[in-house]
Amino acid sequence: MVAAYGVLDGARAGGWLLVGLPAATAGAVATGVRAHRPSPARPWYTLLAALLLLLGSAAVAWAPPLGEEGTWQALHQLLGVAGLGGFALAAAQMAACHAVERRVGTGLEVAIVLVAVATLLWGVWFEPSRLTEGGLSPALLSFLLPLLAAVALAALVRCLLLGGTRLVAGWLLLAAMAGALAGQLGLTDLGLLGPGEMAPAGEMLWLISCVALGSAALHPSMRRLTEPAVTGARLSPLRLAVFALALTVSALSLRWADQGAVLAVLGAGAVMALVLVRVARLLQRQERVEAALRSHLSHDDLTGLSNRRAVLDALGKRLANAGQATSVLFLDLDGFKRINDLHGHDTGEAVLRAVARRLEAAVGAGDVLGRCAGDEFVVLCGGEDPDEIAEFAGRLRAAIARPVTLSPATFKLDVSIGATVAAPGENPDDVLLRADAAMYRAKARGPGRFSWFDETLRADAHRRADVDRWLREGLPEGQLALAYQPIWRLGADGRPVEPVAAEALLRWRHPTAGLIAPSEFVPAAERNGQIGRLGEWVIEQAVAQLARWRATLAHGDRLSLLVNLSPAQLDTSGLVDHVADVLARFDVPAGRVGLELTETALLRETEEVRGVLSDLDRLGVALALDDFGTGYSSLEHLRNLPVRLIKLDRSFVAGLDDGGERDRRIVAAVAGLGTGLGLPVLAEGVESAAQAVQAVHLGCCYGQGFA
Repeated sequence: MVAAYGVLDGARAGGWLLVGLPAATAGAVATGVRAHRPSPARPWYTLLAALLLLLGSAAVAWAPPLGEEGTWQALHQLLGVAGLGGFALAAAQMAACHAVERRVGTGLEVAIVLVAVATLLWGVWFEPSRLTEGGLSPALLSFLLPLLAAVALAALVRCLLLGGTRLVAGWLLLAAMAGALAGQLGLTDLGLLGPGEMAPAGEMLWLISCVALGSAALHPSMRRLTEPAVTGARLSPLRLAVFALALTVSALSLRWADQGAVLAVLGAGAVMALVLVRVARLLQRQERVEAALRSHLSHDDLTGLSNRRAVLDALGKRLANAGQATSVLFLDLDGFKRINDLHGHDTGEAVLRAVARRLEAAVGAGDVLGRCAGDEFVVLCGGEDPDEIAEFAGRLRAAIARPVTLSPATFKLDVSIGATVAAPGENPDDVLLRADAAMYRAKARGPGRFSWFDETLRADAHRRADVDRWLREGLPEGQLALAYQPIWRLGADGRPVEPVAAEALLRWRHPTAGLIAPSEFVPAAERNGQIGRLGEWVIEQAVAQLARWRATLAHGDRLSLLVNLSPAQLDTSGLVDHVADVLARFDVPAGRVGLELTETALLRETEEVRGVLSDLDRLGVALALDDFGTGYSSLEHLRNLPVRLIKLDRSFVAGLDDGGERDRRIVAAVAGLGTGLGLPVLAEGVESAAQAVQAVHLGCCYGQGFA
């Protein structure tokens, strides 16, 4: 249609095009809003209203006058000014919606572009002599109409500065406003104020603007023009280019200005001042962002304390000072896991923040306090006297031991503390590892203990670090294997009658370190986030073995298999689906597979955990309660969870050989409890015929470990 404008014969035909194309553009805007649903849509509706006003202005310009020509011309001018004002308002609304920072920055950048264009218009295009020659109204219109287009142009430049170069709709709108500005310059200079005397070049630019505007409304990126920008303002190349262009335009205005040179000078000075202010604000913001980033890299987000990296940096600086003695205390909260599991992570985080504030009050001014991970804290303090450090550790423990009240609950914590003295020149990681090893020794002795590092712990610390590293390097599937310990149905005389099941026991044989016990690598896998994959591998291998037994052994279809389950696996997504998939792939009935959980592991029982266990029960998989009698809240677990088997801990079975009356009564009580609930009881660790006989007489029907 635009190309056809140049070959149309007659002003009236061109007039119909000047009316028809804006009407089509208005339809495109309405269609784009309905199709893409921008939020908020207010700027686009403002743009649609502006198009309708300009459409009315064009219709009035080309329609036969229905009254006095002066009145008709005034209506044409009024609608044109209102339409371009609507363009400016719509663009300003888009800039406001798109901004993510305070409106001062938006206003400054719009003002930079606007003042630069206005200075150019005043100094180069607008002739002040029109104020006396043509009257006030035509002179002001010749300046006001391009200025309104410039406002819209400036606001759209702001949108692109925030949204980047990928906003196609923004570039199309920018082209539309640039065309409108250029068209208004041509129209006002060559006869906008006289009906029927519009310049063809200006009209052509206006038609091109309509096409660009309609295309912008129909492009999918139009909805992003009214969404908040992903990032705030920064000194990007595009923004610097706009500032440079604004300064260049202002300088050219001074060179080309013939009349009104004073205002041109003032305008150029204003542009320079605005650019300087905006650049200064951007630099200040960038400094704040960099400071926040540095703080984030060196501080823990939850507590505001130094993080592990910052603690190691501080320790490294102290170790570089040969004359400064430094002791490192590693703290691990006792009982925190239960709070986190029973009351939720939000409560756990609140407790950690309260502990952090107490530790801050307890440490000295020259000490360094940091949070390494989870419920672990580190303190770097001066001095190496054992008595002074032990006294300091006691003060830290006393600060943590005070009850933490978080309405409506009150929590009581304790802390295990390990300490070591750092020698100048040592590696900070090695020092922290020693303190960590000392803490583990303290925790092994019971809650609220303090322990110094000594050489007997060095091998344990390095071993734990090696296991962590080996797991982080990748799950060593080629080094893993399952061993199977039989479970027997016991006769009345205590002799094994037949094997009814087996327990899958995971073993890791490292090529250089030899056999690594599950007590070493399972906690490491939980710490490193590998427990999900490790558990899936064990379940798949165990079920595959059961399928082979079912296919090859005479009574294989009557065998069951028990697999140990880490409590951390209950927190991994897809456990139930994985078990169901493996059972289906190997064609093994769900009732022939059981999953073992210890009572201690069930301390982390939550609604989500109960849901997972219920889903496994509905699938048909049995839940066995392992190490029964050594954990907490056993009766509650038997009441609330879908338990189908009780495994009596081997520590009670071991005492049956010695004729210990207390152990006999405990075994009898557990067996009676199981019988009353209709649950079979299995005696773990049966290693002799005497133990088997005693276990059967006391009520156990199965034994594990005796062949």
